[in-house]
Amino acid sequence: MNIFFLKPYLLWFLPICLIPVILHLFFQKHPKHIIFSDVRFIQMALKNILPKTKLKQLLLLIIRCLILFLLILTSARPISYSNYIGKNNKVKQIIIMLDVSYSMLYSDTGIPRIKEAKNFVKQLISELLKNKNNIQIAILVYSKHIEKFTPKFSSEISYLQGFIDTVNPTYNTTDLINSLSFAYKFFIEQPSGDRTIIIISDVAKHIIQGLDRIEIKNKIPEFDEKINLIFVNLNTKENNNTYIRTINISLEKTDAVMNLNLINYQNIRKNWCLSVELNNKEIFNELININKNVQLDYEVKVPLQDNEKEISGKVKLKQDNLKIDDEYYFVIRNLKEKKILVVDGDYSNTINSESYYLVKAMNSLKKNYNIKVISDMSDEFIKEKLLKYDIIFLCNLDKIPENKISELKNFLNTNKEKGIILTAGDKINSEEYQKWLSNVFVKEVTDNFHITDIDRTIFSDSDKFELDKLIFNKIYILNSDDSKILIKLNNGYPLLIQKIFENNSLFIFASTIDSLWTNFVSKPFYPYFIEKLINYIVNENTEKSQDNFIIGDTVFYTFKDNVETINLISPDNTVKTFKLNTQTIKFSADMPGIYKLVINYRDTVKETKLFAVNVDREKEEGNLEMLTQNELKRIFGKTKFVVMDYNKDIFKEITMNIEGKNLSKFFIILIILFTCAGILLSKKM
Repeated sequence: MNIFFLKPYLLWFLPICLIPVILHLFFQKHPKHIIFSDVRFIQMALKNILPKTKLKQLLLLIIRCLILFLLILTSARPISYSNYIGKNNKVKQIIIMLDVSYSMLYSDTGIPRIKEAKNFVKQLISELLKNKNNIQIAILVYSKHIEKFTPKFSSEISYLQGFIDTVNPTYNTTDLINSLSFAYKFFIEQPSGDRTIIIISDVAKHIIQGLDRIEIKNKIPEFDEKINLIFVNLNTKENNNTYIRTINISLEKTDAVMNLNLINYQNIRKNWCLSVELNNKEIFNELININKNVQLDYEVKVPLQDNEKEISGKVKLKQDNLKIDDEYYFVIRNLKEKKILVVDGDYSNTINSESYYLVKAMNSLKKNYNIKVISDMSDEFIKEKLLKYDIIFLCNLDKIPENKISELKNFLNTNKEKGIILTAGDKINSEEYQKWLSNVFVKEVTDNFHITDIDRTIFSDSDKFELDKLIFNKIYILNSDDSKILIKLNNGYPLLIQKIFENNSLFIFASTIDSLWTNFVSKPFYPYFIEKLINYIVNENTEKSQDNFIIGDTVFYTFKDNVETINLISPDNTVKTFKLNTQTIKFSADMPGIYKLVINYRDTVKETKLFAVNVDREKEEGNLEMLTQNELKRIFGKTKFVVMDYNKDIFKEITMNIEGKNLSKFFIILIILFTCAGILLSKKM
């Protein structure tokens, strides 16, 4: 029988066992010399008592050394192993879980960890099943979910190794707990036996989402503490990874402003080459400095071509050991200037008009807006062709001419991304709006109103503003039937509603957008409000116009009636054709890069549309910091688990762990016995 230690490094503490000997030698009490008349009887007693006392002291010293010796051996997790143990008839069931998330593409020596893991699993299968008929193995391949698995346990080496050959890496993140739940359920459906789960991963903190607050039995109802867990750690060297965490792109006139968030987990490098490509042409290249374990916010401004409908590109760091998160793909749409018409019911060039504040706010945003302001009383409004505009502001209009009502309806029903914003004011005559918007303006009310609820899908950063400082002294009560309330006031009245027509929306604001009824226009929230509303209208924030996705997202697009087929060209140039039975297509993108949709209309006209897909960085898959023993112990409780580093002895360690007998309990019993013996012996001295 051989003895094997799961934590052999703790054996380096064995010299501690000599501490009682050292203390005994250096701290002995020296005898005191006392003048005495006759010591013959004392000398006779010493001949009988002293040898017994020295023997007891020696035994006590040995016991103390043995207690320390056994404590260290117990901490090192001793396992007894015999070559004959594996030949008993008790069935041993083993589930091998192989991590194929994108962090496993990390490469130390030019060979990705996933490739090393596949070779390791094939060899492990051979070692476990060699000359043994009582071991059965199942394989689960996982990332954020189970990718594939063997349908049953098997002892056939060729079948299991052949299954491993079919495994490919994915671009998904990791969720070990979700996948472990499947493993425990898999055991329940099988006959009982000795059970072990071998998890082959980089054992980084990102493999368990919500690490600080997870309760294993709540997440996995089938969790069984009797099932042995073995973590095989491929994360054995320093992890040098720097990656692009997030990108926010905004348009300023003819420039794209990219706000990058970069994070450096390197132990060596600080200087990185950052480049930006637009339409496969490099237009920016600069050396930047990112210190170790530091996040860096970095702004890049790049010029755009005029009148381009969409541009694709990528931001790239010089590649490191994990290449997949060094590139961030993007598509920018709506590059053409947005034509905005402002029709002012109280038109003047002074601060008393709605258009004054509105134009001032839009100019401050540095966006590519082409703004035209006209009065509702002028012949210019009657003659103006509304369809050429993207957005129309109707501000405090007494009434809308009849010939313009039908034109506005056509404007809202066009297929293009357009919208109308109608604002209230002292000139509004609710009866004049009955032909177009029946009963939308109910009545004026006066009070001190403030915002209590706001739609976060449009105004996602509204928390950054002091909304409680916005005061509305007068509003119109709006009829919100068949409308979506986007902003609500403290008395429950809506401040902003959205009426959805066939293709576009009408937004109605219950107060003025000048200083007549409110202090709204003097607050920082005002230009933000205008910008977000315009972006929402031109569909920069809606599902059908989304052009930037992450792996696993459902890509969803809606098309016109006369579309015949759509060709989807992936980043690797593979082509998939959709024949449209409905006006929508849905699919999942599983590869990062720029995708192209070629839309074939029945009249032979073609149109192209681009979209970008990136790996999910939100779950910190690029942070390869390892899980600690204490973190795993807190999660898995009393479960017998061990973390083994990937080295030359790994196969022997796993085999002994599965087939060996844990001697820790036996050693603990010996420690208790020796401790009791030491206490009794010390009392008799």
